[in-house]
Amino acid sequence: MSDDSLLFTRTAESLLAGEIICFHRTPELHTFLSEGTNEQAMGDFLRKIGRRLNKTSDDASWFAVYRNLDSDGIRRAIGRQFSEVINNLEPLVIWLQMTGAFGSKGRPLQTGDSLKTSELLAAIETAAALREDLEKLSATRMFSNTQSTPQGQLTAVLKKLVEEQYLVPMGKASLQYVATGKWSRLYDLLEFIATHEQLEIENDGKTQMELAEL
Repeated sequence: MSDDSLLFTRTAESLLAGEIICFHRTPELHTFLSEGTNEQAMGDFLRKIGRRLNKTSDDASWFAVYRNLDSDGIRRAIGRQFSEVINNLEPLVIWLQMTGAFGSKGRPLQTGDSLKTSELLAAIETAAALREDLEKLSATRMFSNTQSTPQGQLTAVLKKLVEEQYLVPMGKASLQYVATGKWSRLYDLLEFIATHEQLEIENDGKTQMELAEL
């Protein structure tokens, strides 16, 4: 099998697994899709199996969505994904608010931004509000941990963000991280949800379908 065929297979498998293809987490796959003929070939392949290749609004990342939403099984799968997104929104937004206070950028984390553990910890230890936010995060289901110190809590939060593919560690020591394209996808979802302030999370099937099409 040629190198291009192997890359095509790896990229398709990642997309079908629900992963976000971005330069910072999967540079080889991102470079492969960035070539116009490969992007078109992947789009054609996904259409044949009922999916569609989408990009985030900042054009930083690719992901796959369902084309046909009529199947009960697909609707159930989308419903589970929607509920998971909603359940994790609060802790992720808290983290984004915290990152807006780190360093000199004065804005929440963006795809490609780097985070240094030492700088994060120094900011948290010198700001009571950030320590309170970190403790609040540590009590959520997503970031649940039993650490009693800011350093332990921060380490647990960063580890979870890596597991959920929001961050990529740089180097084996995990002292610095890079934000992945999954943040771009999250911002798109947040913008969608902001325009549907009256939605009912549990019962609004139409909204779930619209969310799936983003």
